[in-house]
Amino acid sequence: MREVRRGDVRGCERVGQRKAREKRRGEGRAEREQWDKRRRRNRGKEEEQEEEEEEEEEEEEEEEEEEEEKEEEEEEEEEEEEE
Repeated sequence: MREVRRGDVRGCERVGQRKAREKRRGEGRAEREQWDKRRRRNRGKEEEQEEEEEEEEEEEEEEEEEEEEKEEEEEEEEEEEEE
């Protein structure tokens, strides 16, 4: 039989601790990856919503500008008619 030295026992303990730590990390990693996927999906949805809102705002601004231009043209026409 082989003698077990004190250093060998510590080595075995370290190996066991390392394996347990890696196992815990592995389980945590899978959960983190799932959360990351969810976050990415949510970010994508939020970005799409923001883009849609920006497009709507731009369209509204364009419509307002067109209305203002029409009003200005009408005012100019009225002034010309008065003269």
